[in-house]
Amino acid sequence: KLELVERGYNRDKEKLPQINFGVIYGEPFSLPLFYTKYPGSIPDVKTLQNMVEYLD
Repeated sequence: KLELVERGYNRDKEKLPQINFGVIYGEPFSLPLFYTKYPGSIPDVKTLQNMVEYLD
């Protein structure tokens, strides 16, 4: 069982099991510089806020 799988809303408004990933890409080659994962029940906006706070 995956620890971070939780029911959350996707763009189709379906409450399905999911995991959220946040990825920050660098320029000019668009290579990933940082990534993190969050439980599926955390909204995208909160995921972005958490990433910004972590990098600050």
